Amino acid sequence: MSQITERPGDTSVWGFRAIGIVIAKVTNPLDDPNRWRVEQIKVPWAHFDPAGNEKVFGMPLLREGNVVYLYGLEIDKATHDRYLLVGRANIGSLEDFSTWEFYANGRWQPDFRKASRLCNHMGAELSVSYLPRFKRYVLVYTENGLSENILMRFASSPVGPWSAPATIYRTPEMGWDKTYFCYAAKAHPELSRQDDELIVSYVCNSTDFWKMAANARIYFPKFLRIKFTESLTRY
Repeated sequence: MSQITERPGDTSVWGFRAIGIVIAKVTNPLDDPNRWRVEQIKVPWAHFDPAGNEKVFGMPLLREGNVVYLYGLEIDKATHDRYLLVGRANIGSLEDFSTWEFYANGRWQPDFRKASRLCNHMGAELSVSYLPRFKRYVLVYTENGLSENILMRFASSPVGPWSAPATIYRTPEMGWDKTYFCYAAKAHPELSRQDDELIVSYVCNSTDFWKMAANARIYFPKFLRIKFTESLTRY
């Protein structure tokens, strides 16, 4: 989970910033969720500097057997871009951060600061899923975090190399009002009913709170059903 705090004196919808990330561990998962006891364990592999540059791991996850791929993001203020990174750990040792490894220049190593940039123009939220029928991994995200464009990339391994991005949908809501913005595109393979499809969601909001509150067409999840051909060259 991301740790978020307010920006002092900023009353706009952007008056917040990330300060870290934690693992939320439910110690009694078989109980009613209302009675869950949640332990928060701070992930040390995060960097934030006064200039606004960030590097953080553990946001979207992908599990394969006993290995968990812990994707990360790097925000570079100099290039005004957001890059995809990846780490990994064993499911049984997630809390032992000394066992985490980070992918850098084709190999796994222990220094998160050396992690390679895998692709750019990432969103603050994204997903990496596996399509068994096609033996491909698929990366879904909103271009640059806030955009009408929902993009998709493919790879034959969890670390890439990733294909060039393809626009799979343009959200119409951003044309409804100049204060509207769309974000948070991600896939939900657990909702897919067929092995040749992928369910993708996104959200829209407004920089004007009262416009958001007055329009029930925005600020709730929107869902898309993406159908693939055998070759994955069309969808």
